[in-house]
Amino acid sequence: MAGDWPAGGSEKFNKECFAGASVQVPAKQALAYCECSNEMMREVFSTQQLAAIAGGKKPSEDEVSVLVDISRNCARETLK
Repeated sequence: MAGDWPAGGSEKFNKECFAGASVQVPAKQALAYCECSNEMMREVFSTQQLAAIAGGKKPSEDEVSVLVDISRNCARETLK
């Protein structure tokens, strides 16, 4: 179902993700984690869903479940 972020959405996500992740892990790992998460989100969410996320809309329970899975997968891949 691959979607696209709205204009500036991908950059906004990466910036906010990095701000949170870099407090917990080195910058290089935080960047890799956020890029992984961004890419996986584009693979599983529609353009409409990504626009809602970028706009600050609260995700549905199903979307939260997917986001948790993405976070876990990217953490395993990038935070070794």
